[in-house]
Amino acid sequence: MEDETKLDAQKILKWATDELGYRPNGGLINSENLELNLESVQRLMEGELKRALILSSMHLKSQRLEYLSELEENNKKIHNRIYSANKDNHEIQEKIINLEKEIKKRKEKAKIERVKLSLFNKKSFKTEEEIKELDSLPIIFRDSFPG
Repeated sequence: MEDETKLDAQKILKWATDELGYRPNGGLINSENLELNLESVQRLMEGELKRALILSSMHLKSQRLEYLSELEENNKKIHNRIYSANKDNHEIQEKIINLEKEIKKRKEKAKIERVKLSLFNKKSFKTEEEIKELDSLPIIFRDSFPG
């Protein structure tokens, strides 16, 4: 069994030397009897694992930072859109209020004109269209006067 292990170790060493250009140091393979030094291999594997873990954790950290910065950027865009929409809504509300004021002023003028015209004879109107226009306006003021 030991002979087979030595033979396998020699084959592995030959393959590693020929194919990979590996040159063994005394800690990994005991060149006197070509037996594997398990402690050295174990230390080497632990070191490789630690290095792999460190690299993967660094990679995950960088991915996390990228993700967080992307989220932050998206949040800023969303906040800007919300701010813009609120600003637009405020402007629209101001326009609506101004239009309502203008409508109210026009109705008041129409009420006053209606009262003035009701005091005069309706025959003084030039056309029936003017009368219809005035009658089509919804006026509460007219209803408060009797007659």
